[in-house]
Amino acid sequence: MGGLVLALGLGLLLALALALGWRRPTLPRPPDWQATFSSDEGWQQGGSVQARCDEDLCLLALPNPAQQGWLVGGPIWRDLEIEVTITPLAGLGSADYGLLLQRTEPPFTTLLFLIGDDGYVSIWRSQGESTADALRSPTHWAPLHPWQEWPHVRRGMTANRLRVRCQEMRCRFFVNDEFTAEVEGEGGKKQVGLFLRTYEWGGLTVRFQTLRVWDLGGDADPASAQSAPGEMRMQGTPTCGDH
Repeated sequence: MGGLVLALGLGLLLALALALGWRRPTLPRPPDWQATFSSDEGWQQGGSVQARCDEDLCLLALPNPAQQGWLVGGPIWRDLEIEVTITPLAGLGSADYGLLLQRTEPPFTTLLFLIGDDGYVSIWRSQGESTADALRSPTHWAPLHPWQEWPHVRRGMTANRLRVRCQEMRCRFFVNDEFTAEVEGEGGKKQVGLFLRTYEWGGLTVRFQTLRVWDLGGDADPASAQSAPGEMRMQGTPTCGDH
């Protein structure tokens, strides 16, 4: 009986904490790395994305419906905390966007932490024979945290700050400093990235700004960011379509 009462009490506390929000501010020290989106950071773009990046800001666009795109680059990490500020600029109502974490060693798992301008949040996982294969499999994303309306997601064309903290085998996810979800079994070396996709409509443009990482394990490999030929710039101009 006592165990049941304790379990019910813990469940109520968890529900209350999620309703009110478990606030966790950014780490009180400078980040160990901040993206400049330069060629020496080894950024690779994929899918249908059109990208235009400069300094700490990157505009990513998908011109058509039913598309997905991503950027992946920077050092390889094991335990890390990653944070980015995201603002949708066009193409609202039928899209999601957010952070990407892909394992660089088997199994090649890719995690997505996504929000939409309608106030929803979700977490997805994909696996493939390679990291590129995992990202090219839009029909094989499995929801770890299905779409859920979340009070801490700011709606519309408003900035949101996403953060993921991965340490040992656990990843915790935050929206605007509020705890959102936790996923187990995500150890191993990882590379970070940005992701977006469209559904019924296209014309999506999203601004990603101040992508930064804190090394929580002291074993990051700064030399792992492979140089790419020339400056990374989009194929074309980001499209700002109307619905």
